[in-house]
Order: sequence, then structure tokens, then C-alpha cells
Amino acid sequence: LRRGQSSSNLERKDWNKRYWDYWQTIERVILTGGISSGTFGKQLKRYAEEVTGASGIKPLEIIVSDINSNGGIRGAAHFISERKSANMVFDFGQTFLKRGFVKFADKNCYEIVVLPKMQSRYMSWDENVINKSEAVKLNIYLLRTILNTYDEMSKKGMKIGEEIVISIANYVKDGIIINRGGYGKLLSLSPNYQEYLAQQLFDKTGKRFKIKMIHDGTAIAANFTGVNNSVSISMG
Repeated sequence: LRRGQSSSNLERKDWNKRYWDYWQTIERVILTGGISSGTFGKQLKRYAEEVTGASGIKPLEIIVSDINSNGGIRGAAHFISERKSANMVFDFGQTFLKRGFVKFADKNCYEIVVLPKMQSRYMSWDENVINKSEAVKLNIYLLRTILNTYDEMSKKGMKIGEEIVISIANYVKDGIIINRGGYGKLLSLSPNYQEYLAQQLFDKTGKRFKIKMIHDGTAIAANFTGVNNSVSISMG
């Protein structure tokens, strides 16, 4: 990506010159996720610096972040606009469903409370076949996870906000999930899954929630908005 060699250019026919020019502006790479923590993360940083330093390009600064396993829900908190009460945040991954809620003291000061995670289920995926029966099971499981979190917060006497932000391990834009990966099958239930999920929550709770689904990489990157000319790589 940094070299922008002709062989790479030929492999990415969907990229124009603007993409390759962008990568020339990158000065630092942020490593996040459970695999980047501890001794392995330190070794990876050292090795990556050696490789980029010897490659003939301007050396990249490699940053090993201390935001690891809960970076998705922490990043999701950045996308809440209401900032008046406690709002649910989730990170739906391929291995775990991570849960939490954000408590705002004011518009800029908040606390993230991490709740026990759950094992991801119904993650099988076939690029050529959408299994609607598995999509139904996955949807029920996700809905139950959100409702259980809602109940936990209600029992604590919290005023629950109307916004829910979900980081998800799948490409998604404006609630439309792309059929790629374990969550891609949800496309078979509705053209816009976040609206579909919001309606189900209304049916169960009588409360209108505004759900925003974001790609998990975008959620992770939101933790580093102050780091210029950088990219983040999450290794879960």
C-alpha cells in the first residue's frame, strides 16, 4: 500500500490514483485488538519498524495501543449524539458479542461500563447461498442480547437513552448490510437491518430506539481521531 507498485495497482482495478496517493500520506500505523497486546505486540512493533525502515520508504511509526479487547464498544460511544442519559453500545464480533453502556456527566465527559460478553452464534457464511433460517436464528439471538442489556440497565434504575450504537463485524452503510461475512445473512430479513431491528425493539419494549450500525473497523478507528495521518489495524 505504501509503495504503490505497479503490480499492486494492477490487482486493484477498483482503485483510482486518489487511493494510492492517500496511502503515501500515511505516517503511522496503530495496532489494536487482543493479539496486539502484551509481549507479542511489542515484538510485532519492533519487527514492523525494521521492515518498513529497510523497505526504501519513509519509516512508519508503529503505535501499539492500550485500547484492546473493548475498543469496539469504546469507539461506538463516539457516535452517540444525544448525550443526556445512559445509552447502550455493542460490538457484534465473529467470536463475541460485547456489551456496555455509556453514562454521560455532560456532553464531553462520559463513563463506559462494560458488561459481561457473550459468545457469538450462527456465524456460518456461504458467499453463494444466503441461509435465511440461520439469519432468523441470528436475529433472535441479537435481539435477545439487546433486550437482556436493556433489562439489566432498567433494574439498575437507569434512564435509558433512545440511541443505540452497534459496531458490527461486517460492511454496512446507512443500515444496509453487505452480504459478506457471518452477519451478511441478515440482509435476507430486510433491506435495512437497523430499521428492522429498531421495529422489533419497539414491538418488545414500546420504546422507539434510534439504532446506528457501523463497521467495526470504523468504531475502532474512532478511538484515535486525534492521531493525524494514521490508519488503525485491529487484530482480534
